Amino acid sequence: FPMNFSTTAAPGGASSLYAEVSYSPRHRFNRKTAEKTIRRDLITAGILRPDDKVLTRHVHDIRYGYVVYDHAYRESLATINTFLARSGMLTAGRFGRWKYMSMEDVLLDGKIVSEYIRKT
Repeated sequence: FPMNFSTTAAPGGASSLYAEVSYSPRHRFNRKTAEKTIRRDLITAGILRPDDKVLTRHVHDIRYGYVVYDHAYRESLATINTFLARSGMLTAGRFGRWKYMSMEDVLLDGKIVSEYIRKT
């Protein structure tokens, strides 16, 4: 719910939200089905009412939206982070920190890094 971060993320009397849906590369992504499924599930969860109007929507298919872990994850990440720290590089977000983060976490992570940069 982006409007929880900023009241300007939705017009007065309205709300805003985003939904993430993951899918296997073996299955074709269907935009219309995804929109219908998301709306149905939001109604089932009590987040939307059946008569709520959707003012606008945007579906964006991100090919690689999630970090995929493997057995060498911890060791590899330690090596990479040591190298980056020694190089003075900061990381943020899912692929900067190479860990699963919700979008709220990603936004907060970017904010923390930007505040650090501003102070130094």
